Amino acid sequence: MDTKLQDKLRSLQARALSLNRTLEDLKNRRDRGRVDLGQYTDLSTDLERERIEILMEIKTFLGGKNQQLDHIIGAAINGESDDVLFQQMAVVAEEKGFGKQMVDQLNEHKGTIVSWLIEIGTQLISHV
Repeated sequence: MDTKLQDKLRSLQARALSLNRTLEDLKNRRDRGRVDLGQYTDLSTDLERERIEILMEIKTFLGGKNQQLDHIIGAAINGESDDVLFQQMAVVAEEKGFGKQMVDQLNEHKGTIVSWLIEIGTQLISHV
């Protein structure tokens, strides 16, 4: 795989991980009463917009490489539940023979959707 593409995907992955941590922190602050519901809604909407932008960038880089992955990315952009997305990615990983450990981690919902989309996309591209 092209080094520039790998670098860009890793950068997106880092942004997504940071975004996820920020959202978790925001939820904790809301639960402790440090952020009111209105502020939480505004901020979480901004974070969701950023997540969608990241997913759209992933689609730009990985789109058209694999029909199943295209479907999963589209479903993620459209707000499909993480449970469904993890399940779909586990099926792809198993079908493509990416290893039992990867499939098990997907089935256990370890990690973030964006990170796994990038991981599976990278695997798919390198096996083409």
